[in-house]
Amino acid sequence: MRCLIPKSFIDASDMRQVPDNQEVFVDSGALPGKDISVVVELTDPIDLTEAITLPGNVVTLDQPHTRAVAHFAALASDNTAAVAEVISSGTLRSQVVGEGAVVAETVIGYQAVAKFGKRSGTLKVRVALSCTHLTLPHDVDILISINCPVFEEEPSDDELDRTLQAITASLKLDDPTLFG
Repeated sequence: MRCLIPKSFIDASDMRQVPDNQEVFVDSGALPGKDISVVVELTDPIDLTEAITLPGNVVTLDQPHTRAVAHFAALASDNTAAVAEVISSGTLRSQVVGEGAVVAETVIGYQAVAKFGKRSGTLKVRVALSCTHLTLPHDVDILISINCPVFEEEPSDDELDRTLQAITASLKLDDPTLFG
């Protein structure tokens, strides 16, 4: 599997341990903002039959909701986010396997998460996430997320969305037997 990552990003596994189902890249400083990361992750398909709740929101998202929104909510839960908010969602076409085009779902939102290594205080992080669901020999969700802490200088939602779309559109699965 391969995809194009912006040139300013470096492989985080050179600096820290990364789970086997993830590839993590961190910005070396060329983009506005600080501590921007790109994560490419293989996950089991998310259960779309369950209602999801975004932390800090009264509204529960019932059917129909997208895989991307459900993964965004799961990420917020994994991050123990105090608050999570979806700003926008959509779809884009991607050519992951051979000649067949698939649809990737996207979501952009914010999460208020605990500051790394701190017991108090939260950091607002803008998250742009795409989910490409493949049904090969085994179902798999391929997530691409861009995590951008909110500071004074940061990429705009449009810039973040364009970067997410470019990475997602470049995703290629060279060997479908990878998953089984």
